[in-house]
Amino acid sequence: MSAGLALSTWATLIPFAKARLQLNDGQLGSLLLCLGLGSIVTMPFAGSLAGRFGCRRVIVVAALVICGLLPPLAMLHDPIGVCIVLQGFGGALGTLDVTMNVQAVLVERDSSRAIMSSFHRLFSVGGLIGAGGLGLLLSVGLTPATATLVAVTTIFSLIGLSFPALLTFGSDEAPPAFVLPRGYVLLLDVMCFVLFIGEGAVTDWSGVRLQPGRDPRAAPADQTGPARCRRGRSARVGGRLEPADRGSRGALTRDRDAPPD
Repeated sequence: MSAGLALSTWATLIPFAKARLQLNDGQLGSLLLCLGLGSIVTMPFAGSLAGRFGCRRVIVVAALVICGLLPPLAMLHDPIGVCIVLQGFGGALGTLDVTMNVQAVLVERDSSRAIMSSFHRLFSVGGLIGAGGLGLLLSVGLTPATATLVAVTTIFSLIGLSFPALLTFGSDEAPPAFVLPRGYVLLLDVMCFVLFIGEGAVTDWSGVRLQPGRDPRAAPADQTGPARCRRGRSARVGGRLEPADRGSRGALTRDRDAPPD
C-alpha cells in the first residue's frame, strides 16, 4: 500500500511540476524518464539486499528515502535538482516494490494459499488513497507541498504500523549480488518491461492531459490527474472501467475540443 501511495502522490504532482519548472512536453518526457532509470538501477539488486539484510531493514530504509524525497519533488524549482531527486525516488520505489514482493512470496509459501493477488490489490488501494486523498486536499486549497507532507506522514505511519509484521529475513540462504535472467525468466522480464512502459506512460501523462494554462486544482473533478489515477486504480482492483473512461473520450484519448499543445 505504501508503494502505491507514493507513486500516486508523484503522479498527482506531475502537472504542478511541469508548470513550476516551465517545461514543454519534450522536456517533461525527459524528466519523467529519470524515475524509470532510478528503478532500473536498483531493482536488480533489491532481491539480494533483502536476502542479505532481511525484508524489514530494506523496506524501512527504502520507505524512509521515499518520505525524504517526495517533499523536494513538490518544491524544487531547478529541473536538474528535480531530475536527481526523481532518480533517487525511483530507485527507492523500485527497491521497496521488489522487496515487498519478496516478502509476499515468502508469506504465500508459508501460508500454502494463493494470496499474491491480495498483496498486489493493496498496491492499487494505496494508489486510490493517494490520488483521492491528494485530490481532496488540493481541492480545499492546500498547496502541493503541504498535501505532499500529508502523504509522507501517511506513508511513514503505514510503515510504522506494519513494522512488527515485516520479515527479518529475505531468503533461506545468502543470494548472489546479481543474477542474469535466462529462459522463461528472461521472457517474463521482457513482458514486464513492455507492460510497465504502458503503465508508466498512462500514470505519468494522464495528469498532464489537463488543458494548458489552467490551474490543475481548478479543472473539472473528472478531468484532474488524481481523478484519472483513481479510475486507473479502480480498473486494476475491480476489473472494469468507470463510466468516465468509456467511449471516444476515454482516459487514453485526447479530447476533440481540447486546444492543441
